[in-house]
Order: sequence, then structure tokens, then C-alpha cells
Amino acid sequence: MEPAAAYGGYSGSEYDYGEAADGDYYYAKESGEGEMLPPVSGSPAANADAMDKIIYSVSAEIETLEFDKSVEDVYRLVTLYSGFIESSSITGTDYYTSFYSSKSYREASFTIRVPRENYKSVYGGLSGLGNVTYAYENAENITMRYNDTESRLKTYRTEEERLLAMLEKAENVEDMIMVEERLGEVRYNIESVTSQLLNWDSKINYSTVSIHLREVNELTRETVISKTFGQEVAEGLTDSLEWLGDACKNIVVFIVSALPVLVLPAAIAVIVILIVRRHSKKKKAKKAAEQEAKQ
Repeated sequence: MEPAAAYGGYSGSEYDYGEAADGDYYYAKESGEGEMLPPVSGSPAANADAMDKIIYSVSAEIETLEFDKSVEDVYRLVTLYSGFIESSSITGTDYYTSFYSSKSYREASFTIRVPRENYKSVYGGLSGLGNVTYAYENAENITMRYNDTESRLKTYRTEEERLLAMLEKAENVEDMIMVEERLGEVRYNIESVTSQLLNWDSKINYSTVSIHLREVNELTRETVISKTFGQEVAEGLTDSLEWLGDACKNIVVFIVSALPVLVLPAAIAVIVILIVRRHSKKKKAKKAAEQEAKQ
């Protein structure tokens, strides 16, 4: 490892500034036995007693026949297990669909954060919100990356302390500028690494539960792997009757809801027809009278 530059330090000694093979910097004091600040290592810190750093998360799709109750149950579940809602959104029927009597089913999305020790309880309680059609659980073990980043932070802080000591003993402006430049880089690295660790701590200590809640008219039935001919015919007939019933219902609802809009034009049309007929009768009577007078 060749030093990139040399500059004066303590009286009777010399400090070297260089770059390690992995791109990290080091300072070395060459006097007597010599002293070198260890470079930032990419190897994970060996700490057998450290607790595993695992980020738990789950995403679930849930159907419900009672949308309002399921939404309330979500808030109840969060409160029960000391969590908090990071984000949420609810969509419902708008004016257009209501006016034309189209059924618009509501949906809600929640991003929930719960203490890690309560994560399994919340995960198990999702079935109480409705029919869980999809659930994906993920456990990301970041122990090695976490320990490595923690070791890098300690190294940067040690380097910062030594740079501050070197700055106090610098004898000329060039030495001060060189040390201050590296000190700025080290402090930036400390802030960046600290931010990463805090972000990981947040995700480790509070697991993430993502819920997408959908209002449905009928819950999804369990798929039968093998069906007999009779089962397929019965299921097809049931689906056809359900579709026909829904279609008839929608037609009746549309006609009834459209009556207020159609009554006024219909009344005007009837009045216009009566007036035209009356005028036509008068005209015919007048013409007949004129013909009789001529005769």
C-alpha cells in the first residue's frame, strides 16, 4: 500500500495519507513503532452473541361482505397490538356510478407497522378481517450487512477522533486543509451509515403488514381440483342463473331510477299529440262545413 502524499505532523515524525485497495482512505504515523488507522473493512463483524437482524413483512389480499366492519376491525387490530398505520386509502362509489345505478364496490389499502414481537399475532388475525385470498410473507435476514455497517461506523468514528487530534497538531495550512478535507468525507460517511442503521432498526423493530381490502357481493369459492360432469353442469347452471338474476335486477333498477327523468318528456309528448289531434279535427270539420256550404 503506497501512500499518496506525505505531510508534516508531530515534531520529529511524519504522517502519510493514502488510499486502500478497496477505495477507503487511511492515515499512518511513521515514528518509532508506527501507527496506522485501520481501513474500512468489507468483512462482516464477528459477533456470535448478537441477535439476528430480521425484517418481517407480509402482504395480503382480503375479501369482505361487510366492508365497514372490516375497516373498523383493521383499526382495532392495530390498536390491540400497539401498532400504527403508516398509510391508508379508501375508495368508494362515485356520483356517476350511483346515478346510473351501477354497483361500485369499495376498496381500502393499509400499510401497518407493528412491534416485531406482535407480528405473528397480527398475521394470524388477518383471517378475522374477511376471506384471505392471497398472502405473501417475507423474512429478510440482514444480520451480516447490519454488523458490517456497524463495524464501518465504529471505524469511521475512530478515524474522526484521530483526524481531530491530527488537526490540532498540524503545523501549516497545507496540512490543515488536507486533514479537513478527509474529515469532511469521514463525517459524511458517518451520517450516511448512521442513517442506514436507523432505517434498518425501524424496519427490524416494527414489522410491515400491507393489507388490500375489497368489498365483494360474494366471497371467492374454494377451487375444486377435480370436478365431475354433474358438478360442472350444476356450477355452470348456478352461475348462469345468478347472472340472469343480476341482469334482471339491474334492468328493473335502471327503469325505476330513470322514471323521474322520463316522466316530464313523456308528459310533454302527450300534450303535443293531443294538441295536434285537436287542431287536425277542427281543420277537418271546417273543411267539411265549407264543402257543404258550396253544395
